[in-house]
Amino acid sequence: MKVMETSPTALRDVVSERAVMNFQGMEDLPQVLQYEIKILQKWRQAITKKIRLDKLGFWIFKVTAILASIGAGVVGMLGLLDVALVLSLFAAVCVAVDGFRPRGMLCKVHQTADQKIQQLEETIRSKWVGGNLTSHASTAKELVAGILKEAYEEKERVSKYLEDGETYLASGEP
Repeated sequence: MKVMETSPTALRDVVSERAVMNFQGMEDLPQVLQYEIKILQKWRQAITKKIRLDKLGFWIFKVTAILASIGAGVVGMLGLLDVALVLSLFAAVCVAVDGFRPRGMLCKVHQTADQKIQQLEETIRSKWVGGNLTSHASTAKELVAGILKEAYEEKERVSKYLEDGETYLASGEP
């Protein structure tokens, strides 16, 4: 029979191991960190919506122009030249609108920002668990303050990245 060591260090290691194994996510975090992650999740939801709109905007005129061109060809083959002319004109307008006012160009910027925010959520969780296990901070308050400070700095970087991407695209420079 193995005798379990009962020194404070050994007990802390066992408790720490169990804390890692039982860590389910938000319920183990202090409320202020839970709140911060909820804010990040709402931000990600808004960015995900922008990604969907970017993709839709990118393809809407392209698909419409392709379908109108195919329709014009088929209708032209059937001898309905007036309808083919209208469909061709409609396809040309779609291509012109898409060329003059391209949409969906921020999709990659939004996807990168979404990934960075997701990484930030995971970093908050892992720093909390890691901080509790290593106990470098003298109190939980200091640990939370340090995590929030780093999270704020990363949020500022992501905001700047999004702003720079949107500004660059709005400037119209190639």
